[in-house]
Formats: sequence, C-alpha cells, structure tokens
Amino acid sequence: YPMLSATWIRPGFWSDEFQLRFAWSETVARPDLREISDSAYIDPITEATVRGNPDLVPSDLSNIDLRAEWFWDSGDSMTVSLFYKDITDPIEYVQDFQAALLYTTPINYPEGWLEGYEVELRHEMGQTWDWLSGFTLGANATFIRSEVTLPDDEAEAFASIGVPVTHRDMTNAPAYLYNLNLTYESQEYGTRVGV
Repeated sequence: YPMLSATWIRPGFWSDEFQLRFAWSETVARPDLREISDSAYIDPITEATVRGNPDLVPSDLSNIDLRAEWFWDSGDSMTVSLFYKDITDPIEYVQDFQAALLYTTPINYPEGWLEGYEVELRHEMGQTWDWLSGFTLGANATFIRSEVTLPDDEAEAFASIGVPVTHRDMTNAPAYLYNLNLTYESQEYGTRVGV
C-alpha cells in the first residue's frame, strides 16, 4: 500500500528540539476469522451472541496524520496530533433476529470517516523534585468524531417511520480517551516499571 511521510525539524522553536511530521497512507482493515465465519459465538467482553458474516469484505482506509512534537533536553516532551481516516466499506455491528434469537452480526456499511486530535505530555519528575529522580509522568487525551453512511435498506427503514436518518456515529468509536501513566527507570539496576 502506498504511503508518504515528511518531517521538518527546527531546533529552538518553543523547545530545545521541534519536529513537524506529516504522513499519508492507504491501509486495509481485514475482518478476523470469527467475523467471516458463518457460526455463532459469545463475545467475551459484551457477552452478546455474535453471528459471523461470510460476505464481509476488508475496509479500505485513507489516512492523514499531522503531528507536532516538542522535546526538551530535560526529557520532557509535548505532542499535538491531528488525524483523519476516510473508510470505504467500514465494518459495523447490527442487531438481528434469527429463530427468535437476538444476535449481533458484522456488516459492511457503504462509507465512513473518523477524525480527531490528541495531546500528549511527558514530564521527568526529577526535574521538579530531586527525590523523584527516575520517575516519569505521562498523560494523553484523544478527542474523536466519526460517522458512517447507512446502507439504503436501513435508511429506508428509518424514513418509513418518519425519521430521515442517513448517517450516524460509528459503533465502538468513543468520543474521547484519556490515559495517565507513571514509570520508574533505574539505569543502575537496568529496571523499568510502569503503571
């Protein structure tokens, strides 16, 4: 699959080292074996009954990423990223009945997109308090928007009850994610521990 990336480096731009990265790529998301099997299984996370779909096709993705990174000699860093993904044939899960059993099944929707931004910070805590030397605090926050185009039969079903819906958010795509981590690294003992 084709890809293109470029990096622009400028020392001393609000930090000791600054990098601006751009990347464009074409990728594919393939369904897993359970998703293309015609058998049913229990999802271990949701405990829902899932029936595979042998008619699933891989999803084609066009990805654009722009990333600004600031690095300080102290070991601190800050990153701001923007991303966009255009998806053909995204795989979505829908509910259906078969023999009076409610189950979910994956199907391909016509198209979709996902976009967002992420902010990431890293601080060497020994720079602030000597007694915390070796500890690093990291945090990041990601904010996401997404949308899929409904298949014609689903859009027509909504229209038949007077609800003209042609698009909706992607399933399982959160609006935001937050992470916080603390690591300790000892050069003397060659040890690294994190939570």
